[in-house]
Amino acid sequence: LTGPGAGPALRDIAVRFRAYPTLEFGWGEARFYAATPTLAEFDWRLALDALFTPGGSDGVIQVVGLDADPRTSFPRADILAVPVSAAGLERLVARLEASFARVDGHPVDVGPGLYGPSLFYRGAGRFSWTNVCNHWTAGLVNVAGLPVAPVIATLPGGLILDLEWRSGVTAVP
Repeated sequence: LTGPGAGPALRDIAVRFRAYPTLEFGWGEARFYAATPTLAEFDWRLALDALFTPGGSDGVIQVVGLDADPRTSFPRADILAVPVSAAGLERLVARLEASFARVDGHPVDVGPGLYGPSLFYRGAGRFSWTNVCNHWTAGLVNVAGLPVAPVIATLPGGLILDLEWRSGVTAVP
């Protein structure tokens, strides 16, 4: 997070989360994301409002510090190994940097995240039915050099299938 492509937002985050070997990043609609730590808390009204607010809704990025390997931290999650070139990684990091709203060059901390050592930061961009969390993720891997189709990537399973099918990406054992 401090190499090529990184800017002040990611450098600040690298310092803040320096005790953790791995970081998890997620982007979503501010109210829905913060109110939905588990599927049990899912609220259809918030979800529909997030998707269909005219002009979109505010986005946030959750950053989580992980003490353990992601496979240990999320044993039931689908985790893919996504190989990228050095140039692709630089573009991905620059796109991630651009995802953070900034004040005086610094990311805007908007409060505790959902679990573990985590924080929400104000995101750049608007959340809507045409720009959901998986589109954000697809945009990151796309600028890194992997082809992704936004329509297929709307749902997590579609994004995974698209990456496996068109890029040969495989699940981490």
